[in-house]
Amino acid sequence: MTEAGTEPTSDIRCNSLQESVRFARLANLLGVVTDSRPLLEAPRLIRTIKESGLLLFSYGHMNNDVKAVELQVREGVNAVIVDKVLAVAKSMRPKTAARNTESPDVEAAVAALII
Repeated sequence: MTEAGTEPTSDIRCNSLQESVRFARLANLLGVVTDSRPLLEAPRLIRTIKESGLLLFSYGHMNNDVKAVELQVREGVNAVIVDKVLAVAKSMRPKTAARNTESPDVEAAVAALII
């Protein structure tokens, strides 16, 4: 889990997405969990992390914004951790039903939110 530089810590792996990805790959971990702010500010980071072969989860207050969740899911984030699960799931569900055949990843993300 990394703060992605949003809150300084004494552990370098938590201060930088680059270091957390490097460590996760070296330690043969499945992925990284990061604050969503850097991903929303620079969505290309999502692709870079995913291309390294890691799973990517995000957390943070910005994940309670449906548009932020949609952007992350569309770009390839595997899971978003939200506080307002029902509100985010309800907001995404109608859009997901309309795109069900086009974007099964969004449907899976909504299902994960509900669980």
